[in-house]
Amino acid sequence: MTGPDGGGSTDRQAEAAAWFTRMNSGEVTPAEIDEFRTWYARCRDNAAEYHRLERLWMQFDRLPIASREHKTRAPQRLSRRTLLIGGGVTASALAAGWLGNIQDYIVSDEFTAIAEIRETRLPDGTGVTLDADSALAIDFSDDRRRLRLQRGRAFFDVAADGRRPFAVEAKGGQIEALGTQFVVSIFGDEVSTSVQESAVSVTAPSGEHIRLSAGETVSYRAAGLGAVGVADAEIDTAWRHGRLIFNDKPLNSVVSDVNRYRHGRLQIVGTSLERLRVSGVFDVKNPDGILDAIVSTLPVRAIEVTPLLVLLLPRAIV
Repeated sequence: MTGPDGGGSTDRQAEAAAWFTRMNSGEVTPAEIDEFRTWYARCRDNAAEYHRLERLWMQFDRLPIASREHKTRAPQRLSRRTLLIGGGVTASALAAGWLGNIQDYIVSDEFTAIAEIRETRLPDGTGVTLDADSALAIDFSDDRRRLRLQRGRAFFDVAADGRRPFAVEAKGGQIEALGTQFVVSIFGDEVSTSVQESAVSVTAPSGEHIRLSAGETVSYRAAGLGAVGVADAEIDTAWRHGRLIFNDKPLNSVVSDVNRYRHGRLQIVGTSLERLRVSGVFDVKNPDGILDAIVSTLPVRAIEVTPLLVLLLPRAIV
C-alpha cells in the first residue's frame, strides 16, 4: 500500500484514504500495522494528511442535533461526505466503504452524536431517550405510529393511543408496544429488546413472533428469534443515567458500546478476542477507563495507531 516518497498531494491523499480505510476495517494484520507505521513516519506530510482525515471524520460527531425540519437550514451538517469531498478525498476512496453508516443519519429525524444522550418527546407524547451514536426515523399518520431505529439504542415510554398502534422497526423486524416502557438496541446484525413495563410483541424478519412481558428480553437476527431471557432493568437502562454495566458481556459488544462515547475508535483485530468476557460498572464520561480495565484484566494489548485509532490485539502479538 505504500507509495513513492515525496509523491504529489493527490497521491498522498489517496494513500492516506486507503490507509484510513484499512486501519478502520477490523481486518488489519500485524504486518500491515508495521507497514502503516513506516508510511506514517516517512514524512510529516503523510502524518499530516492522515490526521486531517481523522479530524474531518470526527467533526460530524461533534455537530449539534437537528430534526428533519431544521436540516434544510444547515445542509453542511448532513454528512461526512460533504466534509470529505470538500477536503479532496477521491471518489474511489469514498466508494470503498469508509463512509460508515452515514445514510442512517441522513434519513433520520432524531439522532445523537458520539458521547451524547438525548431525551425527546414525540408528537403523541411518547418519551424517547436516544443513546449516543443513535438514529431514529419517525413516521406518524392518522392511523399508525411507526418508527425505525436506524442504529444504536433507544428507550421508549409509549403514550397511550387506542386508535394508533405503536411499532419500532429495526433490521427488518418489528417491536410493537402492548404497553409502555421498553428498550431496543442494534448490535451488528442483531436486534435486542427488553421490556421494563407491560409487554411488547416482537416479530423477526423471518416472520417468527413472540410476546414479551416485563422483565423479559429477546434478540433476533434475519434467520429468526433467539431464546427469551431474563431482563435486568438496571443493566439495560444504566446508560440513561451515565453508566455502562457489563455482566459477562462479550468484548466485541463492549467495544461497540464504548465507541458510542469515545471520540476516536477502538478496533478489535481478528476474531480471537471478540468472545472474551467483560464485567464491571463504568462511567460513560470516562471511556478510556474501560479501555484501561480491558487491557489490565484480559489478554489484550492496545496499540495507539493515532490519537483517534486504538487497535486491540492478542497480547502475544507484537
